[in-house]
Amino acid sequence: MHTRTRSHLHAPSAPCALTAKSAANADHRLWLLGAHTILLAGLLHAVLPVAAFGQAPRDFYIRSELSNGTFNGYHQISKRSKPGFVKVTYCDQAFWVRPSTVLWTETEASAGRNLIVERNRQDDREVLCQSPQLQVTIEDLDIKKAELDEMRSRNSPVNLRPNRMRVISEAFKGFK
Repeated sequence: MHTRTRSHLHAPSAPCALTAKSAANADHRLWLLGAHTILLAGLLHAVLPVAAFGQAPRDFYIRSELSNGTFNGYHQISKRSKPGFVKVTYCDQAFWVRPSTVLWTETEASAGRNLIVERNRQDDREVLCQSPQLQVTIEDLDIKKAELDEMRSRNSPVNLRPNRMRVISEAFKGFK
């Protein structure tokens, strides 16, 4: 049987300092690991639809342009049912829109602006339809008169704020 002698035991030279430093390093490594995990999860979430389906998700909009083709504003529309949205048809395709979007298209058209329905995917835009205001009117939606009057008063030119996207677009106009 073998017995150990005292000479084989090694005592750490500075046990408290080494332990505290090791704990701090371990905490820092765990924090970095957590931060990298969150970053990686966010990147995967952003890229996964592209990797899984071969393309990015598509967004649909009704876009308003001035007569010279300059962007004026937009409203997002959907291919899926959403609360508060109604089903309409633009160029033989079903979409879901807010009633206020239909009212907006009429207001934009009466101001002389061109309207299009477009599909956006990453940096690509595809025009699906021209003049949606001629295909669906606010009267087509069977909205009660009181609700329609309220919508019109909310969207009157007196109550309209500057379009946020138009302001941003104008700010970046010189950059290309």
